[in-house]
Amino acid sequence: MATLSPSRRRSETALSPTSQRLFAHFADAVGKDTRRADQVIRERRAAIAAVIDPWLETLDEPARAAFFNAIEASANACQRKKISAHPHRPEGQRVASDTPEDRAAKPATKLRAG
Repeated sequence: MATLSPSRRRSETALSPTSQRLFAHFADAVGKDTRRADQVIRERRAAIAAVIDPWLETLDEPARAAFFNAIEASANACQRKKISAHPHRPEGQRVASDTPEDRAAKPATKLRAG
């Protein structure tokens, strides 16, 4: 079995200048596509945020309560706390996960130290 010299081994594993240039071009293109996709997501979220408050103002109280129940049901505890402070949320409405039925349905799990 013939062994390759270190210089020969290095030349077989190293990228050629052309390959390096193509890889750099590819990496730049992927980066641009990713930034463009992120920008579209940010713009979509901003558009929804811009119309949600005026839309909530047009709803009657039962419809607003249903809306807030729906989004609070899929939110974690930290998010629910923030959502519950929204000025368009009906006063006195219980947080969706604070109903006795929801507490009974959730399994009691405790974290153990160590």
